[in-house]
Amino acid sequence: MNTCKRTVVVGIAMLLIVGCGQKGISTTRLERSFKGTEAQMQANVRAVVKALEAKDYAGAAAALERLGAQAKLTEEQRAAVEDLLEQVRKQIAAAVEEKAEELQKMLGK
Repeated sequence: MNTCKRTVVVGIAMLLIVGCGQKGISTTRLERSFKGTEAQMQANVRAVVKALEAKDYAGAAAALERLGAQAKLTEEQRAAVEDLLEQVRKQIAAAVEEKAEELQKMLGK
């Protein structure tokens, strides 16, 4: 597959991710570990939760990366961020793979 077609397939797959379900991603650990923290940290946690509720996995990953970059995190908070970020990345990868396979079938490949 040439570069142009591959770019189109990946781009379409990323757009179609929004239609995929949340499938087992739980924010409970993250929310619990940030309970009672400063307002900015809680705002970042809410951004993660809202992004996941909207099935915006790229937005959730970006918010998690911002949250994880904060210097004041406890070990529990850092672990919660890393765990959830890994789940989101797996969800993105699975959705892209699924949609890429569907697109290849549509293209007759």
